[in-house]
Amino acid sequence: SQKDKMRQLAIYFLIDFPISSCSGYYIVSSTVGRLNLLSDFCFPRRKGTTGRQRAGRTSTLNYHYFHGVDTISQLPEYRSHALSQGRFKKQSLGSSTSSCLEYSSATIDYSSVNEYYKTHYGGGNSETFYFPYDSKDETIYNARTQLEKFQSSKQEMMQELGMTLLHSPSKVTKWDDLQQIANVYIPELESILRSSLFPNKNVLMTCFWNSVIRSNVYHVASSPRRKIESFIPTANVASVVHIDTDIGAYGDIGEFLSLVKNNRIASPGNDSFDMETFQKAIVADKKRFVIVNFWRNILDEPVRHFPLAILATKYPNVKHAPGGSNLTSHAFPDACPDMNLSKWYAFPNATNQEVIVFYQYDRLVTQPSDLWHCAIDEDLLEHQEQSVLRRKSLDVRALVVLDEEIPSTELDRFKSTRTRSLLTLEESACFCEEQADARRQD
Repeated sequence: SQKDKMRQLAIYFLIDFPISSCSGYYIVSSTVGRLNLLSDFCFPRRKGTTGRQRAGRTSTLNYHYFHGVDTISQLPEYRSHALSQGRFKKQSLGSSTSSCLEYSSATIDYSSVNEYYKTHYGGGNSETFYFPYDSKDETIYNARTQLEKFQSSKQEMMQELGMTLLHSPSKVTKWDDLQQIANVYIPELESILRSSLFPNKNVLMTCFWNSVIRSNVYHVASSPRRKIESFIPTANVASVVHIDTDIGAYGDIGEFLSLVKNNRIASPGNDSFDMETFQKAIVADKKRFVIVNFWRNILDEPVRHFPLAILATKYPNVKHAPGGSNLTSHAFPDACPDMNLSKWYAFPNATNQEVIVFYQYDRLVTQPSDLWHCAIDEDLLEHQEQSVLRRKSLDVRALVVLDEEIPSTELDRFKSTRTRSLLTLEESACFCEEQADARRQD
C-alpha cells in the first residue's frame, strides 16, 4: 500500500541520510506498533542539543521506536525485533546482519561495587578496585539479537550469557498485592523455572523470596515500608551497578538461609521452608544451588525509560561452558571481569507479557552468574519531570537446589576454602545502609 511504501521510504531515508549536518532524528509514533506518514513522525534534532552531541559524537544515528516491530520487518537486521530508545552506530545499519547490534550507550556507575569490594575483600586498600574505573560510558547491546541466536534453546542463552527473556503472560491483576503474587505469580514462575530454565535437571527444592517493586517515582520509592502484610515493599530504581546476593558476605549457609526464610513468599504447594533440608543438601550432600532473579515490567506500556541493563560477565582465560578446560575459581570476589570480553545488554521495550531472567549466583564456577546490573538513564529525560511514573517493575529471587553434585573442588565456588568477607553480616549491612544514605544525600 502507499502507506507501507512511505514507512519503508522513511526508514531508508533516515538510515542513508548524511549526518554531518545534523546529529540524527527521532522517530515518534502516535500509534503503538505502527509508524505514520513521514511528515507525522520525522523531525530533525539540531547538532549540539545534548551533552553527547556536544562532545562530537555525530557518527551516531539517534532515533526512537514506539514498539514498532512491523515498521522494520523488511530490514534483515531487524526482523522480529521491537527496538526502543535505540542509539545505533551507523555501521550497524548496513546490509549485513550484525550479531550484536548496539542498542544504546550509557554512563555506568561502578563506584558502589568498588567501595563494597575494598571494604569487604580488599582490606580497605585505596588501590583495590574490582572494576578498573568508578564510572565509564559503556555501549549497551541489544539482547534481543541474542534471542534470535539462541532461539532453539533458552537454556543455551542462560548457559552462555547467564540471562534470557521469556514470553510469559501472567494472570496477576494487581501487582502490589502479595496474596496474588504468592497464589498466582509464584506458581507461574515455578512452572517457568522447571519447564524452560532447568527442563533437563532434577530440581530438588525451590524457594522464592524478596519480592520488591521498583519505580522511578520518588514518593513511591521513598515511602516507608508498609506494615500491611498484603502489600509488597517498594524501592527506587537502582542506577548504580550491583548484584543482589553476595554469598561471601554470609559467615555460613545458615545465615543466608535464615535471610531467605524470613523473606520467603509462601505459595500453594510450597508453603513451608525446611531450613535443615536445604542446609543438608548444600553442605553435607554438596548439591549445586543457584540464585536467579525474575524481573518483570508491571506497567501497561513497554519499558522506554530506565531500562534494566545487565553485564554478561566474562573472566580472563576462562571458557564459560560446563566441562570447559583451563578452569579455576574465576568468579566474584576471586577474579575481576575482563571488560574487553564482558558486554552490557538490555532487552528493549520489555513488556508486561515478558519476564527477564538472570543469574545472581551459581555454585558451579563455569556458569556465568555474577551478573551485575543497574537501571540506565536516557538523556531523553534530561528536561522532563522526575515525578512522572516512567518505570515500574517487580523483582523476585529464587533459590534453586539441583540434584547435581559439583564434579570437582576446582569447580566448586562454595568449597570450604572459599573467600569470605572481612566484615560480619551485621557490619556489612551497616556499610550498605551508610553507603545508600550517602548516595541519597548526594
